[in-house]
Amino acid sequence: HQEALRLLDLESDLRRAVLREEFEPWFQPIVPLTDGHAVGCAALLRWRHTERGVMLPAEFLGVAEESGAAEQIDWQIFDRTCQAIPKLLAPDQALESLVYVER
Repeated sequence: HQEALRLLDLESDLRRAVLREEFEPWFQPIVPLTDGHAVGCAALLRWRHTERGVMLPAEFLGVAEESGAAEQIDWQIFDRTCQAIPKLLAPDQALESLVYVER
């Protein structure tokens, strides 16, 4: 009974979070060991929950997939990642590799 209520609460929170755009990418550099220079970055999905703080995908993605919210979350992360790309590059730096978005 308690687990069912927890999952329902989480699903409701997810729906509100999609509307509030509470999902954000956290960027991690991709650095080859051969030369140590960043060649790109991975955008890692995080949910900045209003009460629970920062949540990892393992804590909510299963419920998101079952409720149908996962695709909306994916598009939000993709959009926010694309918006952030110019800020991630140095003024004279070209985008040499793709950004990898990981859930």
